[in-house]
Amino acid sequence: MNTGVKLKFADSEHVSLASHPDYDEAWLENLIRDKVSLLGLGNLDVVSAQKSQSREGRLDLLLRDSKNQINFVVELMLGTLDETHIVRTIEYWLRERSQKGNDDYDHIAVLAAEDVLGNRFVDVVRFLSQQMPLVLLEIHALRVEDRLTVQFIRVFDGRDTVLGDSTDGWLIFRLTGEGLDNNKALLGEICKTACEEWT
Repeated sequence: MNTGVKLKFADSEHVSLASHPDYDEAWLENLIRDKVSLLGLGNLDVVSAQKSQSREGRLDLLLRDSKNQINFVVELMLGTLDETHIVRTIEYWLRERSQKGNDDYDHIAVLAAEDVLGNRFVDVVRFLSQQMPLVLLEIHALRVEDRLTVQFIRVFDGRDTVLGDSTDGWLIFRLTGEGLDNNKALLGEICKTACEEWT
């Protein structure tokens, strides 16, 4: 929308949230809770934050698109994307979609990290996003004069993926919500093996 006001250029500087003493994952989580639209995933409501999982861990954010009956399982990570957070994202997604009362909702896994595109695991996540509804976001924090702005850039979007159409039967078998410990070990091996092949 053109307001007729000419915008002035302002220098910006990249800020690493992971290495900055004033910002941590809790700060980022609160920012998203206050302004969910930052994720660029639609009109979402916050269902829960730091939700305890049945066995271990806490889901950073569970967001909901009530109109389209979609739950977004969100895992946040400051710094460089690693295999632990990839596995954790898949595991939380499996657990949420198997919960009672969620049958009427589709579930989308969302993984956001600061260093994605230059990361050795990016091809692993690309592969997974082709097999399941997984959205990968890269977090960009910029300092503009005395202010900080945060953007979420969509890298991969697997929301249109239909699992039943995949020919990778081993993955469909594992992503059923059963044997989560086995899934965790399997996905860890996938990440390790794939990265060794692509580097």
